[in-house]
Amino acid sequence: DFESKGHVLIKSCCTDETISLINFINSLQINFGKDFYYSLLSNSYSTNCHIAKNIETILSSINKKLFLNYKNRNESFLVKTANDNNELFLHQDWCYTDVNHFETATFWLPLTNTNGSKGGLFAVPRSHKFFDNYISGNIFTSRIATSELPADCVDYLETELGDVIVFNPAIFHGS
Repeated sequence: DFESKGHVLIKSCCTDETISLINFINSLQINFGKDFYYSLLSNSYSTNCHIAKNIETILSSINKKLFLNYKNRNESFLVKTANDNNELFLHQDWCYTDVNHFETATFWLPLTNTNGSKGGLFAVPRSHKFFDNYISGNIFTSRIATSELPADCVDYLETELGDVIVFNPAIFHGS
């Protein structure tokens, strides 16, 4: 599914790692506020290095099970306010890797059960193959509300604690 659809849901593969991540993030004692929080853009360089090192350590065993010949590029986390009805519009992620030479993947590990109304990830299958565009933080990427698309064009991915979604950063996705 990863190659054809651009995303794959792996059930119950990392419950222990998820609990360890929850404990680590709680230990940071960060006030996430009421808005969307992205650790990479919200902390000092030294704090981000501390976060990256710990996330990489916590996820190292699961990464070795799921991937061959991989290199981590961006260990960070996002926090979306609970019960927030604001949609994080469909978009493509920035890419830190030369996609002409390397396969890229985002490892999305929710820290709670999710669904379409509770912060769940949604994606447009195969949309990573729609364009041959360059995705970068310096180049504008489209933001599309799911209401602008026919309902059957979007996969709403439900997860439980311990599930992970691996997706191509070029796929149109949101939450």
